[in-house]
Amino acid sequence: MAIGSVVFSHWLLDLLVHRANMPLFPGNAGGFPLLGIGLWQVPTVSIVLESALVLLGAVLYYRSVTAAAERSRRGWAVAAGGIMGLLLTLSLVTDVFG
Repeated sequence: MAIGSVVFSHWLLDLLVHRANMPLFPGNAGGFPLLGIGLWQVPTVSIVLESALVLLGAVLYYRSVTAAAERSRRGWAVAAGGIMGLLLTLSLVTDVFG
């Protein structure tokens, strides 16, 4: 269930930024139109959208860690989340600015 949820949510988020090259079914079974809104063609909107997603993910991760992690390991978990957020932000910058 968890892996299926991750794959489906990733597909939905990719739908926003990809050009119309995403099939509805594997191998484009059924010959349905390819989907995609193509927000990567508008860098400002893409940056704002992806930054908001990284920030939302960081907030959800932080709330989850502070609720579930032992106090002695909480600092490491928050640091790991911060490093991941930084790497995702750098990935966004290199995607947009080459």
